[in-house]
Amino acid sequence: MKRILILSILIFTVVFGISAEGNPTIAIMDVAATNTSDVKSQVIYEYIVDVINRANRYTIVERAALQEALKELEISYSGMVDDSTAAQIGKLVGAKFMLISNLIVDEGITYLSARIVSVETSQVSETAMLQMEEDEYIASLANRTISQLLGMSSEKSETGAESESGKEADDESVEKDETSGSEGAEEETVLSDSSGISITIGAMGILPFEKEGEEIFETGYGFKVDLDYKLKKMRTNGLILGIGTGLFFNSSTSDVLYPFDLISFPLMLNLKYRLVMGRLFITAKFGGGATYNMFTYTKDTPVDVDSTLSSLNAAVIPGLSAGYKLSDKIGLSLFADGSMTFYPNQPYITVNAGLAVDISL
Repeated sequence: MKRILILSILIFTVVFGISAEGNPTIAIMDVAATNTSDVKSQVIYEYIVDVINRANRYTIVERAALQEALKELEISYSGMVDDSTAAQIGKLVGAKFMLISNLIVDEGITYLSARIVSVETSQVSETAMLQMEEDEYIASLANRTISQLLGMSSEKSETGAESESGKEADDESVEKDETSGSEGAEEETVLSDSSGISITIGAMGILPFEKEGEEIFETGYGFKVDLDYKLKKMRTNGLILGIGTGLFFNSSTSDVLYPFDLISFPLMLNLKYRLVMGRLFITAKFGGGATYNMFTYTKDTPVDVDSTLSSLNAAVIPGLSAGYKLSDKIGLSLFADGSMTFYPNQPYITVNAGLAVDISL
């Protein structure tokens, strides 16, 4: 009896194909998520419903009716359906149109695609696909995509104006929704670049090269600090400019020929190129500048030599690192740098390797 009653209502709606307000009916499927969390797709769905509702062009089929139809057809309510299946679902719920959307993250870039399918012909009538812009929240992405889908991208209607004026509040709201509702959900693989500025702090071991078969210094240690700025704020590949400094310590291997310890302060301008693959990233760099060196005598000091000598010498530090983003703000990387300091008689070469923490500001 219940099925007969539902069928009667649905047949009546399909025959007339419009709501009591005169608008055609539309059923909105859940947003299908690829390489991203269900939390974000759910938030996108809510904003799609909001934009469609404010456009006042369609009457939206109740979600409960859509869920009931999917149960009847034994179809998962995941949003992953083809156009012919969508038309079949639409007929069952009495919709004239179906809206199907997909949220996709590929190589760190977020895309939202949407299409409207005619239930009567199973043909796609409208399509739109946009990617997330720099520093944009998914609420804005949903607004732009559905507005383009409805042909409202250049219109300044009353509802469009409301959408623009409420954009900032929507963006803040969805950021909170993602933070509070994503517990236990898989995080999206998009790297954050809210300001384009990052800082890298690394601890290292220093392996000096031999000079003419003789080891001048023992294995040393130190740390480095890089402050970087992306030339173009990006979530994927790109050039980075920055400055670097640190503190290096080496001990002499000989108390006779070189009775001193070496402390160096590098002052570098760095040019980097970062390649991003989801949460993984590889960075190649070339640094050029100088090191301020202090040689501190620890044994018998010659009469005509100060106990501490200092010099400022040109230096270059190329390097390579590979890392993984633990979150939008924090990443870990393993790095290996080559350091060449140009003393008057001969360059002093070392290999520096260690672990660094990358923090996006």
